[in-house]
Amino acid sequence: METISYTDARNHLKELIDRVGTDHTPVRIERRGGSAAVLMAEEDYTGLQETLYLLGNPANAERLRQARARGEEEAVSLGDARDRLSR
Repeated sequence: METISYTDARNHLKELIDRVGTDHTPVRIERRGGSAAVLMAEEDYTGLQETLYLLGNPANAERLRQARARGEEEAVSLGDARDRLSR
C-alpha cells in the first residue's frame, strides 16, 4: 500500500480521491508524530463492511466457505462450457 504524507495528501486531495476511486487501491496517509489513516474508494469500503458483517456470524461464515468450495469443485473451463452449450 502506498504511503504519503498528510501534507502531500492535502495538497493533492482531488487527484488522490480520483485515483483511489479509479484504481481501487487504498492509500495510507501519515502525519509526523500522529496517527495514520487510510483513504479508500467508498465502493471498496462498503464491500469490506458487507464482508465483515457476513463473516461475523460463524455459522454464516461456514456456509459461505462450503458454497465457495462447491463452486471450485464444480467449476468448468470456458472451453468446456462452450462445448456443452454448442451440443
